[in-house]
Amino acid sequence: MKPSALIIGTGIAGASIAHALSKSHSVTVIETESSAGFHSTGRSAASLSTTSGLREVCALAEASRQFFIDPPQAFTEISLTSPKGLLWIGRDNSDAAALDELTTRNSEGLPLAHRVDAEQCKQILPQLRDEVIQAGGVWEPDCLTLDVAEVLAGYIRQSKTSGANYLLGTRFQSAQQRASSTWQITTNNGIFEADILINAAGAWSEEIAHNSGITTIPLQAYRRTAAIVKAPEHTSIWPLTMDIGSRVYFEPESGGLLFSLSEETPRAAEDCKPEQEDIALALDRLEECVDLDSRHVIQSWAGLRTFAHDRLPIIGADPECPSFYWLSGQGGSGIKIAPAASELLQAEINGLPLPKKFEEIDISLTTFSPDRFN
Repeated sequence: MKPSALIIGTGIAGASIAHALSKSHSVTVIETESSAGFHSTGRSAASLSTTSGLREVCALAEASRQFFIDPPQAFTEISLTSPKGLLWIGRDNSDAAALDELTTRNSEGLPLAHRVDAEQCKQILPQLRDEVIQAGGVWEPDCLTLDVAEVLAGYIRQSKTSGANYLLGTRFQSAQQRASSTWQITTNNGIFEADILINAAGAWSEEIAHNSGITTIPLQAYRRTAAIVKAPEHTSIWPLTMDIGSRVYFEPESGGLLFSLSEETPRAAEDCKPEQEDIALALDRLEECVDLDSRHVIQSWAGLRTFAHDRLPIIGADPECPSFYWLSGQGGSGIKIAPAASELLQAEINGLPLPKKFEEIDISLTTFSPDRFN
């Protein structure tokens, strides 16, 4: 008989670990909302970049690349990726050092990103204004767009085929570890039992831990607002572009340009809404970078990005309770690191050695372990 695992959360974290464990465990996934990926995952504009984020996070993204390019058989019938490229731009000398730092990733086993001057920035994106590329830029040609909806659907579809059970509209209330070391989990839809409990609840992870009798790891959720502005057809071939100084980024999306100010407004765990002031300021910053034919915003939304204080994900068994596992604190990188992060946790749960690819990028089970906070 398979050991049982109950996973809290059907975002990309919960769905990916359900997929990874569904052949070795009897898996149940519970979700408060009526649809999977309702919060951060469903509001993510994901790219597979190895220059955006801390080195360890980018290493996980690179370890996930092969999964996205060549997913398991029957995972999907369409491509999960499309070529994009990422262009970082700098306005003046104060941005130059930050641009230079991005290229140091080349010596750390990650794909090449190289410095480009203002003229080369113009060759990549001719519509850039001269004043925003005085310090040149950094070009990451291997950055890919990820189909978030299809990645999530593939994880859920294939884990269900392997026997995973998804229970939507099921709110976690509390969990207790019994004398037999199994978990008793109380929800609005009844009581469940499981051998292991996996906390993949995103911004709500602290609450889940507290209500399970686990010492909490401090997490902070930050709101980020994004929007799509109407744009001409020629913008559809633009790369993802990030202004390293003003922090605005933009990329083609659904007949327009998706843009965001990359703001980080601390928030409680909640269903957050876009702020019009953030949208207006981001539009101003966007117009500093390129000419816009319109300021007509087609769509806007906001999501939460949740971090531990060191900005690294939390992956692994709780040091005080080895049958309680964390898969939390992925920040804005949950999509691009999902295959590697779930592979790490699955290896720990099943007592398996890590594939050699993790050693090659200097990643081990201890890199993201909850034990680092003790």
